[in-house]
Amino acid sequence: MTGLVSFSDNNFTFVLQSLASLKLLAWFGIIALHKQVYRLQQIQTQNEIKRKKQQTMDNVVSNMQAAQQGKRVQMTLTLRNPGKKKMLPKPKSTSLRESVKSLSKSSELRSLATMVICYNICIELIEVSWKALLRETFQSDTAEFMKFMAKFSQIIGICTLVMQLLASNLIGICGWTFSSLLTPLFMGTLAILFFWSITLNPAGATNAGGEIASMALFLGTAANIVAKVFKYSLFDPCKEMAYIPLGEEAKIQGKAAVDVFGARLGRSVGSIYQQVLVSVVNGGALTSILQFAPQLGLLYGVTIVVWYNSVLALGSLFGVDKNVPNRKTQGGSDNRNSSSRKKDTENTETMAAAAAMIQDAAKRRMEKQENTNIGSKGSI
Repeated sequence: MTGLVSFSDNNFTFVLQSLASLKLLAWFGIIALHKQVYRLQQIQTQNEIKRKKQQTMDNVVSNMQAAQQGKRVQMTLTLRNPGKKKMLPKPKSTSLRESVKSLSKSSELRSLATMVICYNICIELIEVSWKALLRETFQSDTAEFMKFMAKFSQIIGICTLVMQLLASNLIGICGWTFSSLLTPLFMGTLAILFFWSITLNPAGATNAGGEIASMALFLGTAANIVAKVFKYSLFDPCKEMAYIPLGEEAKIQGKAAVDVFGARLGRSVGSIYQQVLVSVVNGGALTSILQFAPQLGLLYGVTIVVWYNSVLALGSLFGVDKNVPNRKTQGGSDNRNSSSRKKDTENTETMAAAAAMIQDAAKRRMEKQENTNIGSKGSI
């Protein structure tokens, strides 16, 4: 028995070293692929510039040949003011305080932030409880723990791949609101059953023979799989789609606040709630966080309800009957001021006048050429 345990520990160490080596190789591969893609992009850009220059030169040559033959030439004139150089706008750096302040100005961003915060609270509560249950299940059996986690990762990878292939069709058929509601509904159903099963049998997940046959462990594993699979395939795509109708300012500042502040805040709320249960409610004399399964399940259920209502509110703001929201908010690209429109009108009129002058000059040149030809024939 001692030799078996020693072999399992050595095998576990070997697997960890192998995974670390594969991760290092993948890191170098990502760097190499990034450089290759960047180099190919530069080559493609240079070829595109050369092609446009060559096309321009070909047009100039053909126009000159046509003008020499007395044919009508159509030219495109682009006017530039050499006195003023157009300066590219510098990217405006925004602080976290400004990003958070932008949340109070937009109901859409507040709903998005609520969704992100609620997801991270839920994932924090279910992960900690599930890992505590795993520690009780695999107390010293390292080999079985490795097998279990390997199957867990494989199921997540396969399910995520399948869901990502089906997600676009699901969103297109069922709409944004229904697809966004699937994540809290599935997560909430499995998690509440998980906490309920622990409440009925808080002693643990193993029987006298040490077999993994607990319903609580099964429900906790299923809840974690659903949380990760739905995050990659539905939650994140639906969240990114919600940024489409927002203005540029809201996209930059709001996205920074939602993604950074919302995720950290959600994890912090879940951790603080568990720490309060451990240190305050039980006075620090705690053997397992699973003893507070009812309290954790209560917060989880309240979070799911808030998450559900925020999705409905966001769907009503964007239009529930539309797959992709198309509401325009502040800071959009269509909000141009009157001075820019007036300048565009003046440039258009100037270009039209210049084109008319060129056409008149070409017409007079053609008439002069015809008069010269008639005079030469008369002299002969």
